[in-house]
Amino acid sequence: MQTPDLARASSSLQHSPNNPDAWVQMGRALAARGVRDEPAACYRQALFFEAEHADALIALGLTLLRTAEVREAGRCFATVLAKNPDHPEALGGVAMVLERQGDLDGAWQVIQSSRRDVPIIAMAAASVGPRVGKTRAASKRVTRTLAAFPNTLALVFAHADLLHRLRKHSDAFAVYREANRLQGGTFDAQSHLASIDAHIASMGTFHTSIQPGPGAGRPVFIVGMPRSSTSLVEQILSCHPDIHANGEMEALRDIAVSLGGYPLPELSNSTLKDGRNRYLAALGPHGSRATDKMPNNVLHLGLAARLTPEARVIYVVRDARDAAMSCFRQPFGAGLPWANSLAGIAAWSTGVQRLMSHYQDALPLPIHTVHYEDLVSNPLPTIEALLGALALPFDSACLKPHEHRRIVATQSHAAVTEPMHTRSIGNSAPYTKWLAKYM
Repeated sequence: MQTPDLARASSSLQHSPNNPDAWVQMGRALAARGVRDEPAACYRQALFFEAEHADALIALGLTLLRTAEVREAGRCFATVLAKNPDHPEALGGVAMVLERQGDLDGAWQVIQSSRRDVPIIAMAAASVGPRVGKTRAASKRVTRTLAAFPNTLALVFAHADLLHRLRKHSDAFAVYREANRLQGGTFDAQSHLASIDAHIASMGTFHTSIQPGPGAGRPVFIVGMPRSSTSLVEQILSCHPDIHANGEMEALRDIAVSLGGYPLPELSNSTLKDGRNRYLAALGPHGSRATDKMPNNVLHLGLAARLTPEARVIYVVRDARDAAMSCFRQPFGAGLPWANSLAGIAAWSTGVQRLMSHYQDALPLPIHTVHYEDLVSNPLPTIEALLGALALPFDSACLKPHEHRRIVATQSHAAVTEPMHTRSIGNSAPYTKWLAKYM
């Protein structure tokens, strides 16, 4: 069923298929629904009809930033600034590019160069300001911008985060709650847990006829609750010369859907081989190990065991309350409705735990558990054990993931550019009275 914005965008395109504004409208409507790939295609179509369309360039640039295509994003913003050097949205985009590239001082200078209080500039200020000792200045800018652009979802989350940083926790929680309400979406926690139990009951055995070919790459599935530091673990592994990091892949989910979803039917040898070939093609020909960090793969590890019996699983665990509050503080959008309430987050966390408990008993794939608290408190033995689980020699570069030039596409992009630290342990403590009801 189409939302009103999506219906209006579809109607506009039907009447004016060559209108770049209509394509931008469609891209924004799809993005608001949590669609991953199509918005960028819409913005590119707008640029096909008008190569210097400012709104399309800004929207595409911001989309590319989310997928870590930083250089192309920078070119989008630069194209706008070439015609209008004071364009505030383009300046905000440049600031975000500089932040991703590690030039925090340069990013803050760009932010300060614009007097316009628009959401993109304010978002950049909220992200960069605390990292250059300007939390209060960032908070003032965000507050001013919200007065002009109320209910701008990402900005409301940014406002709450700055209140958190300023230790105004009661105010911060109230704003986080309002931000999650604005995200919309519904999630039935009890139905979700019932579906998890049904999924486990339907799995049966994990028998496969697949025999890995000689020299086949070994997938490394990194799973766990979102915000449990799966991004950090992948960044650490990406520092090893024998590992390629793919980030969050949709391939395993897509294969499951193409097979008819769960419970899976009986799969013939040819079907299994076709699924395996499709997955390995998506994984890419990258050395001896390649990671797939899609958290929702926790739902598909039974299928993974049948398609890629040579795979390894890394299960990242973090204190449940810390992970829950970190999810509650993130603008995940409409694509993750469970993250919009503490009840939904608690149910999702319980579902992950139930699945992993089942897999640890029944899955033929080796599963290695990494505890976030051990990783940041005592990284050397934890990383040695992690690499050992993948049958790889230790490499000291893995101790300094923040020095790796790889850019992370997830919302953890800022965290992995800092040296590992323990400051986030116990980060949920100021919110215990609200969390206690659920976990």
